[in-house]
Amino acid sequence: MIFYTGLTFGQFVALFNFLNSHGICYRLNYWGSDYAKVQLPDIEEKGQKRFLEPDDKLFLTLCRLRVNIPEKVLADNYNISVSGVSRIFATWLDLLFSRLIQLPVWATRRTAEETMPKVFRQKYPLTRVILDCTELFIEKPSCFCAQSETYSSYNSHNTAKGLVAIAPNGALTFVSDLYGGHCSDKVIVEHCGILHLLEESVAVMADRGFKI
Repeated sequence: MIFYTGLTFGQFVALFNFLNSHGICYRLNYWGSDYAKVQLPDIEEKGQKRFLEPDDKLFLTLCRLRVNIPEKVLADNYNISVSGVSRIFATWLDLLFSRLIQLPVWATRRTAEETMPKVFRQKYPLTRVILDCTELFIEKPSCFCAQSETYSSYNSHNTAKGLVAIAPNGALTFVSDLYGGHCSDKVIVEHCGILHLLEESVAVMADRGFKI
């Protein structure tokens, strides 16, 4: 299970229970049915009867995210159509986003200091977070303006770009919204909201591309 999802069985069960608040996982409205989005919390499941249990659908979604198993392979494994896999994946992505975004991941300064590795404590004791931007390849937009905003000269491709911050111990503590690949690291840092979370007299570690 860890290979396919990155989670132990206990962690998988805990995640499912968190997502299934008020039994929502049994009342999802799937993409391609009467309502093309997740309904929270009391719209009954519409459309064709589905033979997979909700925990199977979560496992399917995590497998697609973790190791990028092709939809055709998942469809054959679960004996459902490829379009059914697509609808399940899109719907559960929405559910994961709507529930996980509610969790506070920003670590307190005390937590960062208490969990700081020894090498950081000795050499960089004031480090609060380590910043980096990551880019995701996207399809070339049809709009010329969007093409310009998303074109990354670094990757020579259209991308979506986001800022990620981790604590010295490696824990993910901040993920920004996505910006066009043409946007600079400096602009993203100034507008994503992370500066409002940083206290005075702390250090931020980043590579030389962050001209802040």
